[in-house]
Amino acid sequence: MLSSLTGELYALLSAAGSAAGQLLIGTAEKKLSVFTINITKTSIALLCLSLMRWAVAGTALPLGIPKPAWIFLTLSGMIGYVFGDMLYFGSYRYLGVRIAMVVMSASPLITAWLAYLVFGQTMRAMDFAAVVVVVLGVCMVLLGSGRTQVVGKRKYFRGILFALLGAMGQSGGVIFSMLGMSHIAAAGSALIAAQIRLIGALACYLAFFLFSQNRERLAVDIQQRSAMCFLALGAVCGCFIGVTSALESLRYVSAGVSAAICSVSPVMVLPFSAWILHEKIRFVEVAGSLLCVAGVGFFVL
Repeated sequence: MLSSLTGELYALLSAAGSAAGQLLIGTAEKKLSVFTINITKTSIALLCLSLMRWAVAGTALPLGIPKPAWIFLTLSGMIGYVFGDMLYFGSYRYLGVRIAMVVMSASPLITAWLAYLVFGQTMRAMDFAAVVVVVLGVCMVLLGSGRTQVVGKRKYFRGILFALLGAMGQSGGVIFSMLGMSHIAAAGSALIAAQIRLIGALACYLAFFLFSQNRERLAVDIQQRSAMCFLALGAVCGCFIGVTSALESLRYVSAGVSAAICSVSPVMVLPFSAWILHEKIRFVEVAGSLLCVAGVGFFVL
């Protein structure tokens, strides 16, 4: 029971970090390209993790890690950070930060299903009901947002598609992270796993940087100092605190439970969305977001 509570608290910390990170990155997104956002936040998060590893373990490099762990965690970074994040942050332009985050709340259902297929992890009837409630809350927010009147139906549904594909990428990343972490017996395995994931993602982004036209846009984006500051803070909150805490929670609770608790980020971001981004929030969106929280509450019963 105590270990489960520890995992749930780590997942809640991840949700808080992700909420702060997405809000800050959403502010930066208005002036920066998706590529600039991803390569910058990945680089900053990797730097933070390496410094923490150096402070905790005396080395900044993930040395002595078995080859299977490297393979699975590198794939996790590519699927979760590159495929998932590129599509997810692309959905911001059509849905906005808050609604895109709510769509990502569907990730627990995908994660739980994949965990069942790969690991045979089962969920209690209460856990399954909780996932259904979370998804219902997501649907309420999407149907009541009124976003189609702002961007048009075609762009709105394109944003939903991007966000859902991003959720699939995040879920796939979680599963490959679990496969990789199963080969790491050392203390601080969550830090090591997060670090290797970021290395894999950064390798992909550097390849894109070398063989595409993103270099010119990156050079222009770097001149946007205020946006880059928001992006840097978002990387620390979301990719460093949020991701590390999420991986740590997987040591104590199932993938479905962890993903569902992490999905309360949209509720945490609601007041700041109205205050900082000046977004109009409807009652049905608040009700749907609270329903997501209620669903998460079922997991701890």
